[in-house]
Amino acid sequence: MRAAHLDFMRLGAIALFAAFFLCPGSTDAESPPAAVAQKIIIRSYWAGLSPQSPFKTDLLIEKIGNDYRLTGRSSHGNGYQAKSSVATYASRKIPTNEVTHLVEALRAPLQPAADLASLGLTDNQLQQTLDGIWKEGTDDGSHKNVDPSLKAKAATLRESLRRPGQLVTVVTRGFSGSHTDDYPYVSVKIELANGTVLSVKSRSQQYLMLPWTTGSEGTTYAPAISRALLALLPDKATNRERFADHIEPGELRELIDAGLSEPFDQIGAEVKAAKALMDLEAHFKVSKPAYIEPYEKREPQIAVTLQRLDSPANLVLSAWLQISHGALVKPDVTLARLEAELALAQAAPRHDATRESGTAHLLHRPRPC
Repeated sequence: MRAAHLDFMRLGAIALFAAFFLCPGSTDAESPPAAVAQKIIIRSYWAGLSPQSPFKTDLLIEKIGNDYRLTGRSSHGNGYQAKSSVATYASRKIPTNEVTHLVEALRAPLQPAADLASLGLTDNQLQQTLDGIWKEGTDDGSHKNVDPSLKAKAATLRESLRRPGQLVTVVTRGFSGSHTDDYPYVSVKIELANGTVLSVKSRSQQYLMLPWTTGSEGTTYAPAISRALLALLPDKATNRERFADHIEPGELRELIDAGLSEPFDQIGAEVKAAKALMDLEAHFKVSKPAYIEPYEKREPQIAVTLQRLDSPANLVLSAWLQISHGALVKPDVTLARLEAELALAQAAPRHDATRESGTAHLLHRPRPC
């Protein structure tokens, strides 16, 4: 009797288990997980110095049943001919795991700075590149007459870059570098099953097109986005080669050069425009100083970004100021004019609205005093 009772209880438990997990009313059986992508739109564009510019690729990846299918087209110009060349991508199946990797990359927390390990950059690789930059700047005969204090500051900077933290700053800053005749653009939009939309875009010319700007205007240096895109993009898709997970020596050199431009500019201003910089720092918050060499018989200048000591962080004045023998030309007049321009902007009725929408960037160009 007891055995029969136990058997009955076991059967009841099994029936309850089956009813809870397998019944048609279960929400898990009816609706897909929230993070499942239903549709992905990828747009890739490039313009620049080429008779076939512009190049375009438009792709659509849709979930059809249990599969993902990709369709799309690529096109490019034909010089001076009116018609563009167009190639279409016939519908093909995309591995689910490749779509999942892209969704996970876009849902991941923002990465606010470059991570050397995730980029595949070793300390030895970076130090060799830096050594090449410094050797070129000091051993070349054309640099024999460089100011000794400039050399000393450059040597101090070089030593600081042997520390990982400083290297991260330089590499991160380098991703903002740019050059002419090369204008890429890639955007990704993902619609999830729960209605959430994920999006990123980039116009970067640098390695893996980092950084990415998210839909909320955040910035991330996550290479996982670029690597996931590489897996999804068809051969010969526009900009696909930019996501190749290998950085060439010249590409790395360009990245480091761009990252060093600001500290090099700072050193140049400290040595060649020392008095001008000191006077400006006594009156304003000064950032991004750079010494501008004289050209076409014009006086040298110092370029700076200025803020009043009591101004909001996003109200700045970019100025190019004439200097002579390292000092501002007519310093009292120049400083008073800069102060007046910033004060006027800060007191302007529209300032609060501008401040909320982004940086209020004023411009000051030199004019005869």
